[in-house]
Amino acid sequence: MSAIGARISRLRKKLRDSTKSPNVIRTVYGAGYVFALPVSAVRTPPPQSGDR
Repeated sequence: MSAIGARISRLRKKLRDSTKSPNVIRTVYGAGYVFALPVSAVRTPPPQSGDR
C-alpha cells in the first residue's frame, strides 16, 4: 500500500466510511481519490480589534 493509500485508509476509518462500498471518499482508478459528498464553504467573520 502506498503512503497516500494508507492515509486514505485512516481517513475512511475515522469517517466510518466503508472500504467495500465507500460513500465519503471514493477511489477513481488511474486518477486518485474524490470526496463523494457535497462540500460547501463556511465564511467566518473577521476578528474584531479587541478579540485575541
